[in-house]
Amino acid sequence: MRVEGTSPRIQPERHRWIIFDFTVRGFTILGCRWQPRSGSVQLPVTFFWDDARACYRKKRVVCAFGVDILRLRKALEAHFVPAPEEEVPVGAEVA
Repeated sequence: MRVEGTSPRIQPERHRWIIFDFTVRGFTILGCRWQPRSGSVQLPVTFFWDDARACYRKKRVVCAFGVDILRLRKALEAHFVPAPEEEVPVGAEVA
């Protein structure tokens, strides 16, 4: 799995969504969103006109559950969340 993304727009931390794309088995999924604080992942949807109801309806473009979403979250965290820096004791030499 390869994750690519853009930096989050200027938003309050609790509302920050990271827009990203990812590739799985040769298919690239564009326009996904991830909120690091809650862990929520939103996959893309599309809208189509329903003649029977005379309105637009939402339809999922990609569907994933359980272990697939957990694997995606782990890849997102590895890609976007910086690793904590090592703590250096006071007075120690830093190379």
